[in-house]
Amino acid sequence: MSSKTVSRLRIGLTAILVISVVLANTVWAAPGLSERPKGSYLRKLADAGVLRIGLQKNVPPFHIPDNEEYPGLDVEIGRAIAEHMGLKPQFVFGDLDQLIDLAAQGKIDVALGGISSDLERSLRANFTEPYLKTTPAALLNRKSLPPETSSVDFPRKKFESLLDLRYAGSLKIGVKQGTTNEEILKTDTEFSMHQIVTFDSNGQALQALLAGEVDAFVADGVYIQAQTI
Repeated sequence: MSSKTVSRLRIGLTAILVISVVLANTVWAAPGLSERPKGSYLRKLADAGVLRIGLQKNVPPFHIPDNEEYPGLDVEIGRAIAEHMGLKPQFVFGDLDQLIDLAAQGKIDVALGGISSDLERSLRANFTEPYLKTTPAALLNRKSLPPETSSVDFPRKKFESLLDLRYAGSLKIGVKQGTTNEEILKTDTEFSMHQIVTFDSNGQALQALLAGEVDAFVADGVYIQAQTI
C-alpha cells in the first residue's frame, strides 16, 4: 500500500459549518457563501433563538436513538455549541449527502455526525478542523477466518488491521455507499481480490453480516467499536 493511501486511512471526522465563528479556524469556502456578512448571520441566529444541527440518525457513538441516559457524542457536542451561543438546539436528521445539501442550502447551521471531508464536499460546504480522528475497521465473520493451526512454523495470523483481510482470501465485504470507506475499498489495489457490496446504511451492512450475506463489514473504527462494547 502506498504512503498516500496509508495517510488516507486516517480519516478525520469533521463538522460542516455554515457559521464561521462557532469553532476556530473555519473559513468561508463554499460557493456563494464567501460574501455573507458574518455579523448579520449571527444576528439572524440570535433573532431566531435556535441553532439547527444536522446529524446522521442511529450512527453510534455519534447518535444513539432511544437512549435518554446517553443520546450520543454529537448530540452532546451540538447541545454544548448551542448553549455556548445562548441558543436552543434543533436537531435535523439526514444521510451524508442530505446533510451536505442542507448545509450548502443554508437549511441547517451546522452538521455533525461523522462526516469526513473531501474535495467534492469542500466545494459545497465549509469544514472545521477535525474534532475526532479514526481509521477504517472491520467486523469479520469467524467462519471466514483461515482454519486453525497448531503449527509452530506457520502460526495463525492475527487480524489486527483492515489490511489483514488479505489473509482471509477473497471476501464479500459490506460497506455503506457514498462513504470514504467505500472509496478506499474500491480504489486501493490491496482490496481488489474482494467483492465490495454497498448498502444504504451502516445498520443494513451490519445486519447483512449477521445474516451471513457478507463475510465482513467495514466502517469507521469508532462505529465498529461501538458495536462491540
